[in-house]
Amino acid sequence: METLRREIEEETGLQYLDKASHFDMILTDIRIPISFGEVGLILSIYHCDIGSSFTPQLSTEHIGFGWFSFSEAAQLLATQYPITFIEKITRIDSCSR
Repeated sequence: METLRREIEEETGLQYLDKASHFDMILTDIRIPISFGEVGLILSIYHCDIGSSFTPQLSTEHIGFGWFSFSEAAQLLATQYPITFIEKITRIDSCSR
């Protein structure tokens, strides 16, 4: 959790994270070039409660951000991630109604 909090603060400026629970982990097909070859990207996904409204202060590594419902996120991610992950996100949205 300490690493998650540190990364969120580094990437968004958020200094307070109320609750976080592990949601899923995905081995992607995304390859990242490094000096002696390449490495694969593994996504570790958490569901977080930030406690109040927040506008991210993005690091120079980003070009933008957006807030999405689970259904919207599933549609945006559907072409890049496994169907089991997309279905899992969609189920969260249907349970929260």
